Order: sequence, then C-alpha cells, then structure tokens
Amino acid sequence: MSGIIDISPLVNEAVEKAIELMFPIIKMESKKALYPKSIKGHEKAAQLLDISYSALTKRLERGEYMEGKHYEKKSDRIFLWDRDTLLEAEAFKRRKS
Repeated sequence: MSGIIDISPLVNEAVEKAIELMFPIIKMESKKALYPKSIKGHEKAAQLLDISYSALTKRLERGEYMEGKHYEKKSDRIFLWDRDTLLEAEAFKRRKS
C-alpha cells in the first residue's frame, strides 16, 4: 500500500498545541472555582496570582492595580480584591510577554 501518508505526527503536534493554548484558560477557571469572588488581603490575592506578597505590593505601588477596578479599599489596611479582574489582568499580562 504505497502512497499512504502517516499523519499521526501532525495530529499529535496539533493536539499538543491546542492543549498548550487551553491550559491558561483551564487554570483560570479552576482558580475561579477555588477562590471566592472577593478576596480579603494582599496575601490571598498574591496566592491567587502565584506571586509573592512583595511582588503584589510592588505592582500596587507601580499602579498596575486600580482602586475600584481590581480592589476595594475598606480601610487603610483592609483590601478586598476582585478575583475575576485580577485573573483577567494576569492573563492579559502573560499574553503580552
């Protein structure tokens, strides 16, 4: 049976690329299931984003997160972070890099 072309390597490559593209979406959706809509405090928000507490505070100081959009300030020390807005901002940031 000459003339038969084995397309399995092409199919495997296409499936691998599709999985790579889907992984960030799956990860974001799983975090939405694990974390509440409002996240209290910098520590929990940093955990959500898989970054350190200090990295989160540096981003906050640089103005990467905006009050009223990414978080709500309940007092000088209490921040309520919006889970979905944080995850979307992080996904956008990673797509750009």
